[in-house]
Amino acid sequence: VPMIPRLHVVTDDQVLARSDVVDVASGILDEYGGAVAVHIRGPSSPGRLVWDVASRVHGRSSPGALFVNDRVDVALALPGAGVHLRAASLPSDVVRDMIGATRSLGRSVRAHAVADGSLNSDPGPVDFLVAGSAFATRSHPGGHVAGVEAIGRVAGATTLPVLAIGGISADRIGVLLDAGVHGVAVLRAVWQNADPLRAVEDLLLPLRRTATAETDETGNE
Repeated sequence: VPMIPRLHVVTDDQVLARSDVVDVASGILDEYGGAVAVHIRGPSSPGRLVWDVASRVHGRSSPGALFVNDRVDVALALPGAGVHLRAASLPSDVVRDMIGATRSLGRSVRAHAVADGSLNSDPGPVDFLVAGSAFATRSHPGGHVAGVEAIGRVAGATTLPVLAIGGISADRIGVLLDAGVHGVAVLRAVWQNADPLRAVEDLLLPLRRTATAETDETGNE
């Protein structure tokens, strides 16, 4: 299984409908290689649109950092593409049997569930977790905000890499890294920026500093 990048850039239905989505996603993967993953996610989008975008990005970029969210069928048709599952999606072991051992498999968890002890301590045969919401988001006004502390508890409860999601900007990454997360997943911080590649670069700066510090301490990433 490939190394899990520290920055994951996620689409939604509105982003998938943009005329520049393939160019931007491919540009991110081409520019930043294994440091960034792109998730093709469209929970309410037709399967044909998800396939169209994912296959075009796959054809223009290295496939190792490309994930298809929840559409296991689309991912299976793209050699090397990873899969990311919602908390309420198919069981991880079922999907692992479908995609094999060499593709990356991630799963979202509800970080606030840690506080009441209801988080499944065994998320199944996945390679990383995405926990949220770290901060309030405009896409989910009034939605539950788990907060940094709860996401830190998720990171402390598992040996898997944990990515924080929800309202994340470059200046908020430091506190999340201090809480123990491996990295972050973002949507609007990149897709609503006039210069998406510059936004990715700004987000990578604190993540790279942490990676460098860990390498200095351990001798390996």
